[in-house]
Amino acid sequence: MNEFYESEMYSKVIDIASNLYTNQYCSPSFLMQFGHSLTKVEDYDKCNYILRHGTEMSASPSFWKYLGDNIYIARCVLS
Repeated sequence: MNEFYESEMYSKVIDIASNLYTNQYCSPSFLMQFGHSLTKVEDYDKCNYILRHGTEMSASPSFWKYLGDNIYIARCVLS
């Protein structure tokens, strides 16, 4: 999944992550890449769910930053 994420192939990342979610839902790096990819394809609601879950799995402030960015972008795009 990392190679697709680094190559900015976000749709492919989402396909893979959707299948791996039940096994990887406790992995902060997995959740971060999954959430960021969802933002890139404008699936803001699902991204919010994944990033909020990430805040429960990790103390990293990056989850809160990306969550805030995602909410801001969604409001700008949807309004």
